[in-house]
Amino acid sequence: MSKNILIVQNYNINKGDVSVVHAMQYSLKQTFPEIEINLTSYDPVKAEKEYGADAAYWLIDYSHIKKSNSFIRKIFSLVNEFVWLAYSWIWVNLYSKGIIRKGLMPQKRKKTIDLYLKADVVVLPGGHFFTTLNKFPVLFSHFYSIWFAKKLGKKTMIYAHTIGPFNGLWGRIAHKLTNKVINFCDKITVRESDSLKYNLKEKMILTGETVFLKKNVKDVPLDTSVLKGKDKLVGITIHHIYYSQFFTRDEYIRIMVDILNRIIENYGFDVLFIPMESYRNKEGGDRKMIKDIRDQVEKYDKTQVVKGDRTPEETEKIISTLDFFIGTKTHSIVYALKNCIPTISIAYQEKSNEFMKTFNVRENSIDLKSLNVQDFIEIFDRVANNPQKYRQIERTSLKEVVKNARKNNEVLFELIK
Repeated sequence: MSKNILIVQNYNINKGDVSVVHAMQYSLKQTFPEIEINLTSYDPVKAEKEYGADAAYWLIDYSHIKKSNSFIRKIFSLVNEFVWLAYSWIWVNLYSKGIIRKGLMPQKRKKTIDLYLKADVVVLPGGHFFTTLNKFPVLFSHFYSIWFAKKLGKKTMIYAHTIGPFNGLWGRIAHKLTNKVINFCDKITVRESDSLKYNLKEKMILTGETVFLKKNVKDVPLDTSVLKGKDKLVGITIHHIYYSQFFTRDEYIRIMVDILNRIIENYGFDVLFIPMESYRNKEGGDRKMIKDIRDQVEKYDKTQVVKGDRTPEETEKIISTLDFFIGTKTHSIVYALKNCIPTISIAYQEKSNEFMKTFNVRENSIDLKSLNVQDFIEIFDRVANNPQKYRQIERTSLKEVVKNARKNNEVLFELIK
């Protein structure tokens, strides 16, 4: 008997979020081939091509507000979303009491509601959704997606998540909202122990990052011209948003430039910048920041950027061919560790430190908030002089990491069955 899973809030202009869904599709169907997986995505047209599944807009969709290129359009989109929020809240409460059936739905929302009604289980996929690192409209949209499913009588799961941090006045509000969703959600798995320090930890099950279940990329075709035949190549991802929690833009760029100048001059490496955002991100994603850093590197010709809008699989394949890797974006670190590449993590949040810890290379992680050239180069020197040692440590650790990641599916199958 087939079952239907609805994965909600997929942010598919980010390679890491796409990798999470691919990993879920691959690993779930290995155990349960007849399962049907559908999605609500930031860009549903792109999602249907990426995942080979039905996709619709997020239940509360702020994408049109974000993409509006005029103040009047933004106001119109905002008002439209508020009207829909009020309508959907009234509708779901009446529907849950049996007072009405489906009734009238706006054309844009019809497919979204159809996917919710069709689902046996509604899943918020692996990610970092409940935190003050995200703005309130985003967090509320995630909250509402699961609350709405619960009101429809659906089984619900928060799958392989990071919870927190919650900072400042807004943090207290975000913490309460997160506690509320944890209270009514049927199952919650978290991908690192730091998330357990928040309330209701007895309901959270510690597992592992979903993307470690993703199929091997060794057979993914790769245009090797992107590597330009370099003998000593270090790859790097930066974070174009969360640096602002700790530095000004100019300070962050200066630190990264100083680090790369040292790597190029003292160690003889070429540097490959690896974007982790899709071109569909109209704000430019991480590419503008990459350009600004690269333009200030002294030996510009010793740097290059991965061109084109690469798929997550192609991006992982590129990382798998490197000599060393420096990762700030979470799933770029996952790609490197999964392929046993000697890795240095610049951790903007504790989750990256814990991923490194599970591979027994925590010593090669530095917090973004305390990033400085001297401490970073000390780590880089150790890794650059012991590459085989760290490859072997990561390779030995991989089996246990994958075992922990599989626990997410075991919990989900309990709901399905």
